[in-house]
Formats: sequence, C-alpha cells, structure tokens
Amino acid sequence: MKAKKIGFTVYGGSGALKFEPTVTEAGDPTLLIEAANGEPNNYRWEDKIIFQVTSRELPALLATVFGWAPMFAASNHGAGNKSLMMENQGENGRIFCRISEGIKRVAVPIGPADVFSVGKLGLTQLALSSKCPIHDALEILRLTTGRLLHNQAKANPSI
Repeated sequence: MKAKKIGFTVYGGSGALKFEPTVTEAGDPTLLIEAANGEPNNYRWEDKIIFQVTSRELPALLATVFGWAPMFAASNHGAGNKSLMMENQGENGRIFCRISEGIKRVAVPIGPADVFSVGKLGLTQLALSSKCPIHDALEILRLTTGRLLHNQAKANPSI
C-alpha cells in the first residue's frame, strides 16, 4: 500500500517550497517549510533550508495567508539565523515567500491554488494545536489575530 502524501510542493522558476505538517519539540502541531533553489525539474534539495514555523507564529502566518495582514516575518530561527517572510501581493494575485539562512536565500511566488493549500494545511495544524474543530479555529483566528493584524496594518500602512 502506498503511503498517503500529506504535504505538497510549490514550484517557482528558480526555487521550490515544500510544506509539511510537523510538531515542535514541545509537541505542538505546526508547519515545516523546506526551501530549495534550482530550476524546474532540477531543484537542489540536498542544499535546502529547513524552517519550522513555531506554534506562536502560526496564527500570524495564517492571517497573512488569509489576507487579513499584509505580511508575516519571522527571524532568528536555528543556529543559521533562518528567516521567513511572506508578503501579500494582491495586485499580482499571489503571496511572495522568501526563506533565508545566512547568505542562502530562496524566493518563490505562491499562486492562488497553492495559497489555498497552505491555508488548509496551516489551519488544520492550528486546529490540532488548539484542540478545537477547524471551523472554530478559523473563527477564533479571524476574530483575534486576524482582526488585530488587520487593524494594525490600517493604522501603520508602511508595515
């Protein structure tokens, strides 16, 4: 029997991102993102950057994915000073994602269908972490983190 694939990969012209469900060292469900440079059909996965979103970062990342916040940034992960930035580029119909570790950098635009998959996987992990049904997790996220980040962006448009 073939193992069920849970994660998925987003491909760009010069980079690719693999999103997978994972758990933190504390046992909290969250997202793992692997990033590799290269070109179509020849991405250098052996030189990938591995970035684990913390359970505390997941709501803000999802607020960006759902369009309630203009961007999400996380830095100072791991010994290699890893960072992740996601920016809504609605005018281009995508979310731009950049993952860095030291001088290595992978940048990939994420289109609508793949943004849906990021949102679905992230929300599933958030629901598992918060121990509530997925619909409740979405509503709580919208009424809390999403609302606050949306209002913060309106008050500070340069963010």
